[in-house]
Amino acid sequence: MKLDQCLKDKSYYEDLYDQITVDICREIEKSHKDYKPPVEMTKKNSKQEVMNVMQYALNLKLFLTTGDRYSKKEHIITEWMERDEAKDKLYDLAQAPEGICCFSCNTLMTVTHKDFYDWGSEDKDRVLFMYDCPNKCLPRRAFFDDGEEWKPEPHLCPKCNIELEASSKHTENKIITTEKCTKCDYTNTDELNLTHKKEKVDKNFVKDRVRFCLSEEEGKKYIDSMDNLEQLKQLADKIEEREKNKTLYDKVNKLKKLNIAELKTTLEKTLTKEQYLNLEFSQPEMLKDVIINFTVQDNKTGREEYDSRMTLKKLIQKLLIETNWRLMSDGIDYRLGILSGRLRGYEREEDLLKIIINKKI
Repeated sequence: MKLDQCLKDKSYYEDLYDQITVDICREIEKSHKDYKPPVEMTKKNSKQEVMNVMQYALNLKLFLTTGDRYSKKEHIITEWMERDEAKDKLYDLAQAPEGICCFSCNTLMTVTHKDFYDWGSEDKDRVLFMYDCPNKCLPRRAFFDDGEEWKPEPHLCPKCNIELEASSKHTENKIITTEKCTKCDYTNTDELNLTHKKEKVDKNFVKDRVRFCLSEEEGKKYIDSMDNLEQLKQLADKIEEREKNKTLYDKVNKLKKLNIAELKTTLEKTLTKEQYLNLEFSQPEMLKDVIINFTVQDNKTGREEYDSRMTLKKLIQKLLIETNWRLMSDGIDYRLGILSGRLRGYEREEDLLKIIINKKI
């Protein structure tokens, strides 16, 4: 039910978030207090040593919990405020369906209540309008803002599985509802207390809020320390991975890292001997890797197209196997004795590692 604006001042959400943080940390402390260390631990260590270990574990748990709560605070509060702002907008824009008539006298009914519907299990927010007959006929009717009529699920007798008859009795402070089965002796009574209960004052909240809810300075220190730990972990993982794959990295280091001029010299020397002349490179494409087109002229009389292409392909692949360059997968084209293709040069260590592992990329 919507009695007031859903969206509150930011301080309301900050207080709510901090109260949850305090409750979580209090529960951690309670669990620590109730925890009994294993017998093996108490036998092998002195009482003071056991206490020190347990205190360290508690402090670490609180450090991680309070820091994690701080790091998520702004994001979660923003989500809460956006959610409540959307609810206010939905409520304000929702229009009551028109033309709703009384079942008893067919008179047009009037809207008497407009509420958020939060009694069911639906995930989406909805607005429910309650209608009364001006002639005070029953039953009342209720419709959602999309025109769907709300119909309460019947309460069934657990013994007979038939709908229970309900009656209500109002007192000064209670609404007493009694449900009876017309077939058996089943009866259920439910009391709704209308007395306003005063909320208990959390006398230790202010003190515990200081203990468990980090200041901006403390929160930044936590985030920096977590970033440093993550960087150390990544470094340790990288060292471990390199040590584990030392043989592969050694092979990467042995690859000849040719620049474009060196690449052309390496290819021309052998290709010329095999009668592939006038090797030319296009302007290179500087993408993640370096891609360069090439052309070469087959000067050997009588060499057919297929043999020319396959011979050149094998020559280039063999020449580049120990380098950082590879013939691209689209292969070699041939037209009137002119052959063309594309070469890819790799610079990054992770890509060179793939060359070693897969022989090609």
